[in-house]
Amino acid sequence: MSALMTTWRAFWARFSLRSETLILLVTLFLMTTANTNFWRTLLAQRSFSEFGTWRFLIAIFIALTALHFLAIGIFAIGRGLRIVLSVLVVLSTITAYHMQHYGIVLDPTMVRNVLHTDWHEARELLNADMFVYLLLAVVPVIFVWSINLQARTFRRALVARLISLGVALLVGVGALLFAYQDFGSAMRTQKGIRYMLTPGNVIWSLARVATDDLRAASRVRDPAEPAQRVLAPDAKRKPTLLVLVVGETARAANFGLTGYTRMNTPELAKLDVITFPHTTSCGTSTEVSVPCMFSPYGRANYDEDKIRNHESLLHLVDRAGVKVSWLDNQSGCKGVCDGLDFVDIGQHQNAELCSEGHCFDEILLKNLQQKLTGAPQDRFVVLHQLGNHGPAYFRRYPDAFKRYMPACENNDLGKCSQEQIVNAYDNAISYTDHVLAQTIAYLKTQ
Repeated sequence: MSALMTTWRAFWARFSLRSETLILLVTLFLMTTANTNFWRTLLAQRSFSEFGTWRFLIAIFIALTALHFLAIGIFAIGRGLRIVLSVLVVLSTITAYHMQHYGIVLDPTMVRNVLHTDWHEARELLNADMFVYLLLAVVPVIFVWSINLQARTFRRALVARLISLGVALLVGVGALLFAYQDFGSAMRTQKGIRYMLTPGNVIWSLARVATDDLRAASRVRDPAEPAQRVLAPDAKRKPTLLVLVVGETARAANFGLTGYTRMNTPELAKLDVITFPHTTSCGTSTEVSVPCMFSPYGRANYDEDKIRNHESLLHLVDRAGVKVSWLDNQSGCKGVCDGLDFVDIGQHQNAELCSEGHCFDEILLKNLQQKLTGAPQDRFVVLHQLGNHGPAYFRRYPDAFKRYMPACENNDLGKCSQEQIVNAYDNAISYTDHVLAQTIAYLKTQ
C-alpha cells in the first residue's frame, strides 16, 4: 500500500499547471455544472434541432466563460489563488442547489437576506440532499489543492496574467457581440435570468452588498416629517398602548378570514375584527418587506436606497415621545428599530415554548406582559412573529395545532406531497390565529 501511494505521488508530481490554466478549468467546471437553471431558461424557447440554437449556445458559453475567467483572474492571485477558487466552487454549488430546489435567484437582496439570517433559520435549509449535492464540490476542491502550479518569477507571472486577462476580454466581448442581439433580448425580457448565472451572481451580489453596507455605515438617515405629540401629557389620562404584530409568510389566499376554503382562523372569526384581504407585501423576503412597510414610500413608490436612508415610522413615533419597543422572534428588525428598544426573544429560555433554538410565537405575548410592567406611559410595541417561516412549517406550531393531517414534517419540501405541505402550512396559520386572538384578549384586560 505504501509503495502504491509513493508511486501515485510520483506520478501526480509530474503534472503541473499554470495558474491561468487552473482558473480556466475551474471556470469551465462551474459553467457546466452550476448553471442548469440559467441554460434551461435561456434556451427555453429554442429548438435544438436548429443550427442557430447551437451557434447561439456555443457563442454565449464562450463569452460567459471568458468573462468569468476575467473576473476571477483579477482576484485569484498569489497565495490566495487556491482559496478563491475553492470558495467559489463551494458557494456556486450551494447556490446552484438552492436555485434548482427552491426556484430562487441570487440577487443582492437575496444575498443580504442570507447574510442576515441567523443559524437557527439557516440550519432548517440543511438536508441530506444538499450534502449529496455538495459532493460535486469535493473533487474540484481536492484537485485545486493537490495540483502542482508552475513556479514563476513575479514579473513573468504578472505578464502572463495580464496577457491572459486581455485575451479573455477580447474573446468574451467578441463572442458576446456575435450573439448579442438574441442574448440582449433575453436579458431585457427576463431580467431575473442574470441572477441565475453562477458564479457571476455570487461575485456581483456580494460586491454590491459590501458596497451598500460600507455606505450605510457612515450615513445619517433622512429625518421623517417633524413629529408632534398628538396626545398631550395628562395625569388623568390613561396611557395609550398600540401593539402591532408583524407576521411572516401568512398569505391571504390561505387565511380563513379572507375566504380560504378552510376556516383555519376560527378564533379570530369569533371576534369583531376588520381584515384587509388585498394588502400586498413589497417583496418575498424579510430583508425587503419589513423596511418597506415602515417607510413613507411603500410598495407603489418602492426605492430601496431611499427606504434604507430614511427614518422609519418607529423613529418618528419615538421622536413624538411615545416609547417604542420591538420584540423579535425572527431575524431582527432590518434597521427599522435601530437605536430603539429591541428584545431578541430567541435568546430567552422557556421550557414550555422553546426548543431546538426556536420559540413558538406565544413567547411574544409573555414578553409583552413583562415589557408593560413599570411606570405607565404611551407605548408602541411591535411583535415580530416567526409565523409561517419556511420550509420547516411543522416546527411553527405545538402538537395541539396539528389539525390538518397528514402534515409535512421534513425540512426538504421536495420529499412531501402538495397536500402534506398545505396541511403543515395551514396548521401554522391556525397557530397564528390563536396567538393573535390571545393577544387581543390580553389587550382587553389593560
